[in-house]
Amino acid sequence: MIGDGGNDSSARSETDVGIAVSNDALVPQGLCAMPLRCEGSRALIYVFSPGKRKEDLGNREAAALLEAAGYPSVHSGKRISRLIERLNEDAEFPHEIGLFLGYPPEDVRGFIENCAEHCKLCGYRKVYGDVDRAAELFVRCKQCTESFCEWIHAGLAIGQPVAAMKSS
Repeated sequence: MIGDGGNDSSARSETDVGIAVSNDALVPQGLCAMPLRCEGSRALIYVFSPGKRKEDLGNREAAALLEAAGYPSVHSGKRISRLIERLNEDAEFPHEIGLFLGYPPEDVRGFIENCAEHCKLCGYRKVYGDVDRAAELFVRCKQCTESFCEWIHAGLAIGQPVAAMKSS
């Protein structure tokens, strides 16, 4: 969650304006941003590639996990609406949010079935499947996060670090 000041309605309005500005920079890079939940002066922002999200959620195992959690069976826009509902029903994150973040379905299923215990590797997420692939991804995520934070702290607009990351 990120803070952006104000009461719930003004925070939501400020978040919507911020998202519109961010999308102006992100859309040319093939990305979108949308608020998933606003609470007081904080907002949870989802930045994603529509094509990658469609691919991830179209996976047979991912689709089965989503359907079991009460999500519509096909349209990814309706699935996002359901995720927003789920996020606002409870203070806890729904476990299936990992599918929207590109986590392998086997890891999401393992997390759910094992109540977040007995994972093979714990890093940016808990891994129940391919440890080697996850370890490589964790290294890349750490490098990306460090670079992105440096660029943002240096005052670059959101689109500049995103473009740089996509070209590397």
